Amino acid sequence: MRVKIDTDKIEQLLSAHWTEFLDARDLRSVCAATAAKYHNMSPDCKVKQLSISRFEFLPQPSNKHFVIWLEVTISEANKEIKATLEFLLSLNGDFVYTNSALNDI
Repeated sequence: MRVKIDTDKIEQLLSAHWTEFLDARDLRSVCAATAAKYHNMSPDCKVKQLSISRFEFLPQPSNKHFVIWLEVTISEANKEIKATLEFLLSLNGDFVYTNSALNDI
């Protein structure tokens, strides 16, 4: 037997309440490290703004995980970027960078 699940509603709830189950400091650290590695930012860059715009569960049988889009503004001395960073979050807490898109400032 199956029941209908409103996946759009689940995504809205997770996106709205992510600070209740994810540590914002951890996400900021991951975003800064990602910017340093993939976007030529210095290792001491700072995340000024952070929000989640997508939080979707992908129930693949062998690899259940969430796709998360983090909307960030990251700055260093002479440079600032706005980007959408995409990560996979597994149910055991593994957080893996997959893609990003730079946004116009």
